[in-house]
Amino acid sequence: IGMASYSSMVDAGEDYFFKATGQLPIRTYTFSYDETYESGGDWEEVCKWKKKRGRWYWTCDDEWVPNYATRTVTETKTINNTCVKERVGDEQFTDEDPGPFQWIEAAEAYGSVNWRGDVSWYTESCNPIGPLPMTSNRDKLFDYIDGLNASGGTAGHLGIAWGWYLIAPDWDVVWPAGSDPYPYDEPDSAKAMIIMTDGEFNQEYDTSNGDSFDQAETMCDAIKDQGIKVYTVAFQAPPSGQAILNYCASGDDFAFTPESSEELTEAYTKIAQSISDLRIRY
Repeated sequence: IGMASYSSMVDAGEDYFFKATGQLPIRTYTFSYDETYESGGDWEEVCKWKKKRGRWYWTCDDEWVPNYATRTVTETKTINNTCVKERVGDEQFTDEDPGPFQWIEAAEAYGSVNWRGDVSWYTESCNPIGPLPMTSNRDKLFDYIDGLNASGGTAGHLGIAWGWYLIAPDWDVVWPAGSDPYPYDEPDSAKAMIIMTDGEFNQEYDTSNGDSFDQAETMCDAIKDQGIKVYTVAFQAPPSGQAILNYCASGDDFAFTPESSEELTEAYTKIAQSISDLRIRY
């Protein structure tokens, strides 16, 4: 069993971030902008009307008249961040291993300057819980579940993608030894995936292929085309969250919509039995 959590992004984890993105967790971003500054000036005779004791006088005085120029200023921001977004390009909706022209996009930092010239930075972030590669160690699984918490938005299509990567054979270059996913045609084996949400898919970054809902549909189609059985659990989810999970499920019997903790336990009990039946069948 492997697990991946998601919020507004996915945390790839320190051990896997470089292999997935081709970037280091500690990296520096730059932001350049033009500013106007005083570059010198001259004393000049300036004549103007002045009012004194109720009367206007035409007077001339020497005043400093500044000259202004524009220069480009570059600011830098160093971050330590393992959050990731979508993969872009031809492999966006595939399980190909990451590499040149098919890296997973890393979270970024953006600089801005206001009218006063004050510079501020915004760094994309996520819930800092990395994936758990495939394991049969019950203690690791329970520890991972105990460490989960709810935070941020719901980029559900990213969670679906990383759930797929955990069982994708080509991603054996990312995961540690002992967590290598079986080939799709491994004899006497079956692959299953459980997608769970309590929200709606409402966070995306690359919009060239639609919003999170649209991208999740495309991703789920590709997953099911590989013969992976997809179970879904929409726990107290709004109608839109239920709709996308119903679409992703491998059938009506694979989709669950529990509203209470008791119903949630019942749903996972049924899923466990169904997966057990899959193993026997294959």
